[in-house]
Amino acid sequence: MRVWMIVLVCLIVAALCIQMPSEAQGGAQEIGYESVRVVFCPEQDCVGELERAVSGGSEVECAFFDLDLEGLIQALENVSARVVVDYRNDPDKEFIRLAKGQGYMHNKFCIIDDRIVTTGSFNPTDNGADRNNNNLLMIDSPELAGIYSKEFDELWNGTYSGGVRTEQHSGPVRVCFSPEDDCVQMIIDELDKAESEIRFMIFSFTHTRIAMHLALAKENGVKVEGLMEKQQLSKYSMHDFFIGQGISVVLENTGAFLHHKVFIIDGETVITGSFNPSENAAKRNDENVVVIKNRALAEAYIEEYNRLKSIFN
Repeated sequence: MRVWMIVLVCLIVAALCIQMPSEAQGGAQEIGYESVRVVFCPEQDCVGELERAVSGGSEVECAFFDLDLEGLIQALENVSARVVVDYRNDPDKEFIRLAKGQGYMHNKFCIIDDRIVTTGSFNPTDNGADRNNNNLLMIDSPELAGIYSKEFDELWNGTYSGGVRTEQHSGPVRVCFSPEDDCVQMIIDELDKAESEIRFMIFSFTHTRIAMHLALAKENGVKVEGLMEKQQLSKYSMHDFFIGQGISVVLENTGAFLHHKVFIIDGETVITGSFNPSENAAKRNDENVVVIKNRALAEAYIEEYNRLKSIFN
């Protein structure tokens, strides 16, 4: 009899031990992906890629800071589309809603058929496509699409510059939305993992904490260098701080915007999205940040970095 009681107790304890890790993780799930690729404009055809992706779908949800490309608008009209744009736009379409919050609705993302997510720095405008330096990231991941869809539903239903915090995720892809999530801390966590090098391409860099962690990385022996937009220099810019810390920064000098919002870490991790490292992005604007670990993708971003650096020099 005692043997059976011991066996029963062991089975109960084993069952509890199996369940405990799942509960301790708070429901965290792994985000993987089937494929990922990036397009850089104006060198490559960002608008054509986005139009083809939209036209190949049946249900499309998009959040754009700016939208004025007639070809893309027509492609959206030909599918079942819902689109949110910042209120500074002037759309005349039933499927487009205006977003007005405490800051900009600054996102640039789409979800296509609950599977494909597009994000990056690319605003679908003439300047975004043909003049400014941008990236359009395309990820095939139903899990990631589901997370972005929840964020889009908040925007569509009128919740801007806030909302429900995003459940924490693990895996080769992570995402956060500002200001409801702590995107600054997620970026810092990734920067602090750097062992050999960090490159950045940033339109507007004014966030002191993120800049301090780049300086700390350099102090710890990590090679840190970057590209920044010359027309965004101000008394709030971190450019002079970087120079004072011995961090090499090359300024865009062609007259077109360097519009990227990118960190590349150890030739392996890419951080991108709509988020400029700034207090407005962290606390006022509606933004998204994606972190993806993929060496081939990181190499593509490094090639873009080196191409622009050679032009700016």
